[in-house]
Amino acid sequence: MTVTINGNGAVTGFTALPDAAMSTGSIIQTVSSTTNSRLQHSGSSWAASNLTADITPSISSHKIYVSVTADANTEASGRLMFLSIFRSTDSGSNWTNLGHADGGLTMVYGASSRIIAPITMSILDGPSTTNAVSYKVYMAVSGGSGTAEFPAGTQAPGVINLFEVVA
Repeated sequence: MTVTINGNGAVTGFTALPDAAMSTGSIIQTVSSTTNSRLQHSGSSWAASNLTADITPSISSHKIYVSVTADANTEASGRLMFLSIFRSTDSGSNWTNLGHADGGLTMVYGASSRIIAPITMSILDGPSTTNAVSYKVYMAVSGGSGTAEFPAGTQAPGVINLFEVVA
């Protein structure tokens, strides 16, 4: 294949740099998903939200950087909300918590009042596969009564972004 650079800097002769030629740390694929559909949950066990996205790594040694932004609503005082990112490599049959088993990756607490707060979570994951990988936000709740909500409302969607990173 002949690659030509003309006097104006235009390159002809190829359409894309192959993934294998990208340097470590390069982002070679992105996926984004949003939801306004709320999870209302009151239990201490992890419950799946509607915020999810799938990505298929091109090489098994690549990493996936996962970033989540949303609002969380404790709905009452004295309630702790725990949020975490879970991963599935088998079409959603089994999910692995990428955060702490009990506390996840972040929490929201309203000691004396209801709290609606912006949250962010991120993690660099190594799923070690070239099969489709699913990521989903889960929530657990402790204390108070009634349900907590994630994302907090229908006006501001929760967002999950996935980035395939050359390792």
